[in-house]
Amino acid sequence: EGIFQPLAASQKLEAVKEEETETRQNLALEVTAAYYELVQSKRNLVIAGETAGNAGNIEKATADFAKAGEGLQADAERAAVESLIQQNKLESANVRAAAASGRLVQLLRLNEEVELEPLDSMIVPLNLFPAEPELGSLIRKALANRPEIKRYKALAKVEESNYKRETLGMLLPKVGVSYSDNRYKGGPSGSVSNYRDRTESFVAVYWQLDNLGFTNLARKETQESRLRVAKAREDQVEADIIADVNLALSQYRAARKQVEFLKRAVARARKAFELSQERIFENQGLPLEALQAMNALEEVELLYLNASAQKNFSQLYLLAATGDEIKL
Repeated sequence: EGIFQPLAASQKLEAVKEEETETRQNLALEVTAAYYELVQSKRNLVIAGETAGNAGNIEKATADFAKAGEGLQADAERAAVESLIQQNKLESANVRAAAASGRLVQLLRLNEEVELEPLDSMIVPLNLFPAEPELGSLIRKALANRPEIKRYKALAKVEESNYKRETLGMLLPKVGVSYSDNRYKGGPSGSVSNYRDRTESFVAVYWQLDNLGFTNLARKETQESRLRVAKAREDQVEADIIADVNLALSQYRAARKQVEFLKRAVARARKAFELSQERIFENQGLPLEALQAMNALEEVELLYLNASAQKNFSQLYLLAATGDEIKL
């Protein structure tokens, strides 16, 4: 008891400290994700406003064409419907932005009446890793640094200490020590005039076997089972960490490629929409033809925005997956 209980207690303390580190890291990731959602939702609001404005212009132009007999009333109605759809999207974007602000306020434990505005109007690209990180080195770093694996190693050592205590407890003797100091009075013929000191002390060394040792053996087998469970959890955490790093790296690689070709897609979609507008102004095309170009521009802008946010967050996720601390 004197040897193994303090050892187990220190290992439990180590496990609690690593759990605190893990919790702080998870919270930092959650706050980061909430901030990127706020930036993304605000940018989405800008895109929705621009698209709603473009839809309104197309609606007006299509209505003017119909009145002048140069277009169909059905086209004017179709453009009006699209304008209403975009107005609805704008309202939905407002709701999303308010929800993103509320989520970040909740995580930061701010006053619920506070409405946050991000410092960034766009997703500012992060470059925390080389163009092609090496999976093997990332996994080795993660297995050495992640607080989860340190926590479960400490918990396994707790069970190992308890197992040794139960195993050696049957072999090591117990020691009992007693000491007493008293004064007695009394003498011949009932005399009570004299006092004598009396001291007693003893030391006992003994072995304790409960129920002829069967209870001791049962406790040992129970603790051995707990040790096996702790070792299995440690192995499972290692496997989970490896899968974590694999997933984070895959997400980063995919997001990096998506950002590259979606950036080009946005430029070409914007050019296509501008050319559609020029055709309208030069009376070479109908306003309704610009609707498809407008919708394509909106779609690729939102995809690019999402990929940019994902690229940044996947780098932070990969950073956390390898055990590095994220500082807010």
